[in-house]
Amino acid sequence: KNVKDIEELVKFTTLPFITKGIMIPDEAQKCADAGVAVISVSNHGGRVLDSTPGVATMLPLIREKLGGSITITADGGVRTGYDVLKMLALGADAVFLGRDIIRAAVGAGTLGVKLHLEHIKKTLKKAMFMTGTKTVKRVDSGILFKQK
Repeated sequence: KNVKDIEELVKFTTLPFITKGIMIPDEAQKCADAGVAVISVSNHGGRVLDSTPGVATMLPLIREKLGGSITITADGGVRTGYDVLKMLALGADAVFLGRDIIRAAVGAGTLGVKLHLEHIKKTLKKAMFMTGTKTVKRVDSGILFKQK
């Protein structure tokens, strides 16, 4: 879709409009300019193109481009609470879980999903404790190791 198409879709609904699969900062900016409420940085679980940068690589570039002007979510490669904390530190406002939740549901139904979410919560709390992060609203990129 081009910017005009997205603008028309945004105007068509009174609901917040969300785009998913945005992996390029300039495309994220175009979506924001078109009035999109939420940009979901996602490579669709790596199923679309091999050898492209992952969400964790592109997320901070998109956050840098957009600043705090728009809600940014992330998904792809998120398996543990440690991964959730990393995505938040890289600039996501929220993190989506996909493949592992579906596996848990298929394998053990509602109980499987509940147990998996408890695991995510437990490992997120552990990661927050180990990094001195008191609340998910105050996750700082300084907790990440950056290679020079």
